[in-house]
Amino acid sequence: VDDTGLTGLVGVPLADDRGIVVLDRLLPRLSQHEPVIAAVGHVFPLTALAMGKVALADLEQDDALAVAAQLGHDRESSPLLRTQLSEIRRLGYAVSLGEYAGHVNAVAAPLRDRYGEITAVLCLMGPASHLPPETVTEVAGRLLAMIAALGSQPGGLEPMA
Repeated sequence: VDDTGLTGLVGVPLADDRGIVVLDRLLPRLSQHEPVIAAVGHVFPLTALAMGKVALADLEQDDALAVAAQLGHDRESSPLLRTQLSEIRRLGYAVSLGEYAGHVNAVAAPLRDRYGEITAVLCLMGPASHLPPETVTEVAGRLLAMIAALGSQPGGLEPMA
């Protein structure tokens, strides 16, 4: 978090696909901008922000679209959502550009257990001026490397892409 200047969030999926609850947040110690604040305990819907979309993409495609429909996504947005979910599955991470708030961008990736189940979702988020679209791929690579390092620790989880 400190080397990126971004806010770090740790969230876990709620039962029955109700969303992602923020369990912890890490604010950068030194930053040239005001950190983005997301409260511990805040619940993001699965259709919003990168954190939620990572968990939504973990569902089978038809199940994911059904959950999205329950959360208010209409049929007209289904093709776009279907494309987004496929891209998240392919890349192993999700991006949101201005979905949380118009000036906030985020990158998130799943932390999985040895059985492939999501145990947590890690997210880096910040002002669009500090996390512009052209830096998202680099930040995502750093996030995925961090998750891989966690899996290599003794007793650590075994992340799967």
